[in-house]
Amino acid sequence: MSKSLANILSVVFHPVFIPLYLMTAVLCSNAYFALVLDFRLKVFLWLFTLTATTILPLLSASLFKRIGLVSSLIMPRKRERVIPFLVSAAYYVIAYFSLRHIHSLPYIYPALFRVTASLILLASLITMYWKISIHAISIGSAAGVFLSLLLDGYSFFFIPFLLGILVGGLVASARLTLRAHTPEQVYAGFLTGFVYMLFSFQ
Repeated sequence: MSKSLANILSVVFHPVFIPLYLMTAVLCSNAYFALVLDFRLKVFLWLFTLTATTILPLLSASLFKRIGLVSSLIMPRKRERVIPFLVSAAYYVIAYFSLRHIHSLPYIYPALFRVTASLILLASLITMYWKISIHAISIGSAAGVFLSLLLDGYSFFFIPFLLGILVGGLVASARLTLRAHTPEQVYAGFLTGFVYMLFSFQ
């Protein structure tokens, strides 16, 4: 794989975008928890997810770079990743409690934020001692959610699950091409995210 392609894949499937891709797949599915929502509520959830999981973390990372807390938005050193991760986890916790009070909302939506927050905390703990691949964790987590929903009988998620595995392989190759991680850090990342989300939703 060329370095230019590896860089493109690393950006397109950056961890800050994966929750939005996951929410998009869930909202566009034919599962009951998507069908019971009217269009306005779907748009609200999508924009809510965009704000909580993409815009706010990116703004925070930019602020951390400006004040010198991180060396770059890539955050190449494992220690400088911890505080941005904890701040992102806080956004997810706030999002969870915000959605929890919408009584007409199926449980899966606030649960996605709650479980992801706990996964970010786990990744933060691991990152303090070992530079596990956050790219791989995030894609593995999406694949784990898709498989869990597939096992629950929602056949719609068969294709998203296969795409998650395919993208996971491509991104793993990209991270190795860029020498951002060792093979062990990439494989452990994918398995951590995959297994954690699979069992969290079963």
